[in-house]
Amino acid sequence: VRFHKLKGGICCRGTMKARLTQHQKSWFIKVAVTLASTAALFLMLKHEKLRTSVVSPIYNTDGGGGVRRLQTKDRPAITTLIPNTPNDLRDLCYALRSLESLAVDDPSLKDAPVLCFNEGDIGFEKKDMIRACTNRPVHFPEVDFDFPPGFNAHIEVENDKMAKTVSHGGQNLGRPAWGYAQMIRFWTSRIWKHPALDNYDTIMRIDTDSCFVNGGDEEDLNLPSIKKRYIYRSKGPGTGINQWIDGLYDFAVNYMKEEGMTPSYPELWQTIEDTWNKNEVLRTVGTNFEVSRLSFFRRPDVAKWLDALTETPPYGVFRYRWGDAQTRVLTLAMFGTKENILLRVHPGYVHGREFIQRGVMGPSKCAQYFNQYGRIDGAKESQ
Repeated sequence: VRFHKLKGGICCRGTMKARLTQHQKSWFIKVAVTLASTAALFLMLKHEKLRTSVVSPIYNTDGGGGVRRLQTKDRPAITTLIPNTPNDLRDLCYALRSLESLAVDDPSLKDAPVLCFNEGDIGFEKKDMIRACTNRPVHFPEVDFDFPPGFNAHIEVENDKMAKTVSHGGQNLGRPAWGYAQMIRFWTSRIWKHPALDNYDTIMRIDTDSCFVNGGDEEDLNLPSIKKRYIYRSKGPGTGINQWIDGLYDFAVNYMKEEGMTPSYPELWQTIEDTWNKNEVLRTVGTNFEVSRLSFFRRPDVAKWLDALTETPPYGVFRYRWGDAQTRVLTLAMFGTKENILLRVHPGYVHGREFIQRGVMGPSKCAQYFNQYGRIDGAKESQ
């Protein structure tokens, strides 16, 4: 292209024909192809957005009338809280090895990760030992066991006999002061706020002294997840004992009055009420194994109630050791429905120890299966 210098600048002479070199032609062709590809990709993405927003079904997953786009698969995780004690770490290995016994319907469920919540005191060697117990990815999110605003642990221990008793819970088993109350607090309200759960839809909780000795039946094929219509699955409702429930039932009744609400699962609440009126004990669910949908427990109204149990006066978990088995069943009756809660026993789930006496923890029941058979599911180890 010929350019002519004119007064005030440089101008291209319009009557001259531009002669493009071979390099310039190749460059223009590449630009044209790139623009065409970009336009095609934009149209494809726009079509996909319209397809998923208009055609895809929606499904109620929060138990309260809210809706969320239905995903092909849930994103499940397996959760546990591990104290740094030799017994708990040893038994956790049994629990993780037993996950191979789950008869999952979808092979991808075998890749659901394990989140081992801890206080930041699990060293690298112990983490490697735990990872060696399973083929699943294992992560170690940390938790900070501080105290709720306004709760002075030192004053409570000095002035309140019940709080002092609660503070000693678990110490005879090598766990720190307030350790048991902090554990209850974590599973009641704190876990739902932890950012480690942000990438998951459901979580299956297991305790360190628990395991699966067989895969279960048809309803268990979705583990560690649950069917999309459910927001919660555990065993129950059972009947608790008349300890660690001081003021809890009245607190729940008064809370509903103050919030202007009625139980959304009236049949379950009636069972709770009848049991209380007759025996002054509360119903329970088996929280040592449970599957929960995060969208339900992160609902603002549910989260407000859970915080009331642990983070504000009367600080029932710390002063009276309100158990998560009792508060969970109250939560389900107050905010769940008959249709979205599955209460049934897993036939292959085992939990507990042979004995706990005078601060001595006996072997977990799961250890029996390893000691007798060499593997957790009751079959002889291949030679």
